[in-house]
Amino acid sequence: MALIDLCLPLRGPSLAQQSELKINLSGTLISVKLPDSDDGVIRNGPKCQTDNLYDLPFGRWRNDDPYETEGFGLFNCEWQFHRLFLSDSAADVGFGLSVFHLPEFQSLFRPRRLECAIERLIYTTPFLSTQKSGESRLNWQVIDGPNQWIRYEYIGCRRRYEATEHVGVLWHLPLTDKHLLSVRFRFIYRSKNQLVRKKCAELMSMIMESFRVELSNDALQQKRVAQEAYPYEKISTSLPPYTFETPEILIRHDLIGKVSEQINHDSSYPDHLFEKLVEEADMKQRAYADEVRDRILKSHLRFGELEQQDYENHLANQRKSAEVG
Repeated sequence: MALIDLCLPLRGPSLAQQSELKINLSGTLISVKLPDSDDGVIRNGPKCQTDNLYDLPFGRWRNDDPYETEGFGLFNCEWQFHRLFLSDSAADVGFGLSVFHLPEFQSLFRPRRLECAIERLIYTTPFLSTQKSGESRLNWQVIDGPNQWIRYEYIGCRRRYEATEHVGVLWHLPLTDKHLLSVRFRFIYRSKNQLVRKKCAELMSMIMESFRVELSNDALQQKRVAQEAYPYEKISTSLPPYTFETPEILIRHDLIGKVSEQINHDSSYPDHLFEKLVEEADMKQRAYADEVRDRILKSHLRFGELEQQDYENHLANQRKSAEVG
């Protein structure tokens, strides 16, 4: 099968045939060229749309989680790469365009707030990356061009897709003081063939090179205010993987086994007292998980401390320059 995978021609989205997606969000113009394909393309959303950015019906993936960042999906599509004459895909590529509402981090045009807002997205938005500690915010980069994008990667779950590898790439760009544009690529590889990975990389590069975002006058004014007031604040050119504690919540069956171990599997232990120990253990593990979650959520709001450090470093550099002069 590996030899067949190498020899048969690879079919997929055509980079030569493209359709332009245009979106107007309260005067902010977004355009991107997406490849057409006769092979397994799935689209969700109109090719041209106009919305009031400040009145979008933002929602959460999990409605029962009040800490999850509110977002709105603008457009989604998928492509597949196939080996000629084989029905199974060699790779699935998902493309998603969303905007998120992050008023706690206003202004997102200030670099430290943007960095912390991205941590919040990683931690609270399950479909956007991964909540497995240490497997997100990989290979952080600042991509300059017509727009300055923040780019990083994540490692996703292979078993869910019965895949050889599952990776994702996120691109972020502030649209206003409190709205963040997110572009997500999800790559599901079903073989180790390097040509497939090369084609997927070419597809992403072509799409991102075609991206154009023209901010509205209001957004440009917000950006100017932040840059003129804090010219010494710069986005980090590199950051380590984002790690955080992830307490495990045991299901009842496992919790019973753990409590049983604690009493040395004493079968003479009264049932009502044993049940009480199980309930106490469950309350304790959930209280600890809530404590950890609260601590991590608060850590995302540390941008004030980081900005103070930037300011102190700025003053120190000014003093050094004055001494040299």
